[in-house]
Amino acid sequence: MVLVDVQTQEELGLWSMEKWTNYYESTSKRRILNVISLEVSDTKLTEIVKRPKLVDDLDVIQKYWPKSLQKVPGTYPKVQLYCLMSPKNAFTDFHIDFSATWARKKIFYLIPPTKKNLGLFEKWSLSENQYLTVFSSLVSAESVARVVLNPGNTLIMPAGWIHAVTTLEDSIVFGGNFIVLETMQMHIKIYKMEERLGIKDVYRLPYFVTLCEWTILFLEKFMKNQISKEENIKNISSNPRSKSGLELLVCNKTQIPQFLDSIKELLKFVYNKSSCLTNYEYIEIPYEPQKLLTNTDETLNNKVHKRKRAKTNPESLHHHDYTDPDSGLVLSLETISRAIYFIKNVI
Repeated sequence: MVLVDVQTQEELGLWSMEKWTNYYESTSKRRILNVISLEVSDTKLTEIVKRPKLVDDLDVIQKYWPKSLQKVPGTYPKVQLYCLMSPKNAFTDFHIDFSATWARKKIFYLIPPTKKNLGLFEKWSLSENQYLTVFSSLVSAESVARVVLNPGNTLIMPAGWIHAVTTLEDSIVFGGNFIVLETMQMHIKIYKMEERLGIKDVYRLPYFVTLCEWTILFLEKFMKNQISKEENIKNISSNPRSKSGLELLVCNKTQIPQFLDSIKELLKFVYNKSSCLTNYEYIEIPYEPQKLLTNTDETLNNKVHKRKRAKTNPESLHHHDYTDPDSGLVLSLETISRAIYFIKNVI
């Protein structure tokens, strides 16, 4: 497992559990070391440590990443459960997690992810004198909240929040990360910031672009299922353009996501990030929902096969041309292209 030297905030070499245990149980520690990146979701600890149900219910990874890939090593964003082991006086400097977070038994100093605060954080992170300045001194005092977690408490922190963590006594804490569709705009914003800051892969969400692609495919399937329901089609206005696509779909209290801004940002992100979609033309599709089901494929079919295929992006195409046996969804250049344009015309 990887350790962090608290004084320098730099990583040390790999330690065995035996070596760490000897250090952790010693009464005299010459330097304070911290374990903050030990992911244990594939160990027996999961039999006694569970994520909060709210987290499981919200997590896009849990809902949209194919179950058939979740047990294959190296094909899954494995960030669900971390074991954080910290001796007294351990401290993690101000940072932003790559996703929403839940954790127990720590002291957090929280700063909201306003446009101004995120700009200050990025500038501070790039500064050569970063460690000579405490980030919290750069923001207003009222912007910093101190949250104390005692045994049994759980903190669920939305994406983007800038925070530092300290430990007042030897502690073993469990936490994890998750992605929420409603706040996808912030997840994407932090992803782009991580790229600019050159954050190491070990501290970033694995396969984020691919996760976004799977999410788009499942959203398309969900929307098509709602459009296909006879009761929804019957309630469509005689003037379809008088209502938005989602308003047409929420007939009879259909539970269609209302977070349009996040969905639009998701489509834009994948469109721009996946080189397979570069230079792909926007296509006007007849707006009547019942026609979308057939016209999307008919309209796009020739263009998809006739256009020159761009070079693939290894970051986003790790699982391309993979068929999920449970949902029947196929992750490929063509299916992502069609899904983006289908959803774009619905919303």
